[in-house]
Amino acid sequence: MVMVSANELDRWIAKTLEPSPAFRSQVKQTVKQICDFLKEDCFETNIRVHKTVKGGSAGKGTALQNNSDADVVLFLSHFSSYKQQKQERNYILDLIKRRLHVCRETLTFTVTISKPQYRGPSNTPRSVSLTLGSRTSPETIKVDILPAYDALGQVGRDPRPDMEVYVGLLNAGGEPGEFSPCFTELQKKFVKRYPVKLKNLLRLVKHWYKELLKPRYCGADLPPKYALELLTIYAWEEGTGSCNSFVMAEGFRTVLELLCRHREICIYWEMYYSLQHVQIGAHIKNLMIPIILDPADPTGILGKDTRWDLMAQKAAEDLLLLPCVNTARPWDVEVREPVPVMEEQGLRQQGLHPSPCLQTPVPSLGTSPTSWCWAHSGCRRCHPRRSTGPGPGSTRHRPCHRRHSGAGAAGPVPRPSRHRAVAGEGEGMESGAEHPGTVAQGWAEAWQDTGTHPRSPLTRLEESCRLVMGEASCGQSAGKS
Repeated sequence: MVMVSANELDRWIAKTLEPSPAFRSQVKQTVKQICDFLKEDCFETNIRVHKTVKGGSAGKGTALQNNSDADVVLFLSHFSSYKQQKQERNYILDLIKRRLHVCRETLTFTVTISKPQYRGPSNTPRSVSLTLGSRTSPETIKVDILPAYDALGQVGRDPRPDMEVYVGLLNAGGEPGEFSPCFTELQKKFVKRYPVKLKNLLRLVKHWYKELLKPRYCGADLPPKYALELLTIYAWEEGTGSCNSFVMAEGFRTVLELLCRHREICIYWEMYYSLQHVQIGAHIKNLMIPIILDPADPTGILGKDTRWDLMAQKAAEDLLLLPCVNTARPWDVEVREPVPVMEEQGLRQQGLHPSPCLQTPVPSLGTSPTSWCWAHSGCRRCHPRRSTGPGPGSTRHRPCHRRHSGAGAAGPVPRPSRHRAVAGEGEGMESGAEHPGTVAQGWAEAWQDTGTHPRSPLTRLEESCRLVMGEASCGQSAGKS
């Protein structure tokens, strides 16, 4: 990777990172074998397996070549609630391990039980981690088995589950992301629907994480790879308008730049849960940045209390060192701060009205506050030719660089406008309808318009890199002293 040029990047990914059909077939066969064992031979008659779901990178279609990790989420009749899953998970994990020991000789594959990958508070295990080997070849596959409460039931074509599922999740009072395995099917659907080229960009970012970042900070508590996957998806949606044709080097550079500005990151989607729901909105509005929220689990705060600063330091270095990105131009992608979510009824009580274009400024790094509007993609005033992205619920809000005041004339931005954007009379939407968008929403407290323009992405990058590298130098100096 350190020697690959921008022009060679696509070919290098196809040759080095994309798994071969034979590898995919091997993973599929091995996962099927362990699922058959779990369904038919693992439990007594009083515990039924509702379903097994292949998650992780193997399930989403973003696996790396010869990196054969797979998650198998086991939905059991034994769990009737989130609370029961938390209380009796260890019992199920011990039962699975005992049955594997008893049945070891009768299985068509070898089994080695290793240290659990997924752990909760107080280092309690959440999974059984296995290394499965073929009896006829030296190849092995790592599989994590995660027992879970079947909160969703049968997942149909309707992308959004009943909101009571999430109300129960919030009321369960678990740790952030503790019950994320319950929503594996939604996580899988969210990523799997994206085009192949974006998945290759995801592979590239994960390869950077695994081969360049992790060895540099071995043992450090870094943000998870899933956080980088979602950051990459967000950058692609905002930077290209969900276009299937893009320059790989530009996308990779954009992701590294966003990591340099990690303090400003606020990313979440509304494909599966709505911020207009009182309890869900109240939960999300209290979260602090940097935040990347699991699109399937509103409690899944990815990378909370982890070393974003170390990741930013490495990203800043590689922006200057890697030949595949040091001459590429980044996409114009803004990051922004959240503000409290307010219900439409509350807006009207204050004399405020939902609008397809809401005046909300986003301070740009190193500049005075600048006015923006968050425009519905069907708004003819802001995006007359803009199309929506792939899949259901893909209508989005995105920053519009034009300033609006009142009916569209330039002028000061009113203060304050502290509410989420609501779909207006754009194409395919009813006036005042709730916005179903899948792309990250963001707001900032209103400022008076200064008339200044944001600096270019390259200028912001230079400032970000200087800031990140300066902090790193200060930290090293402090360590020496």
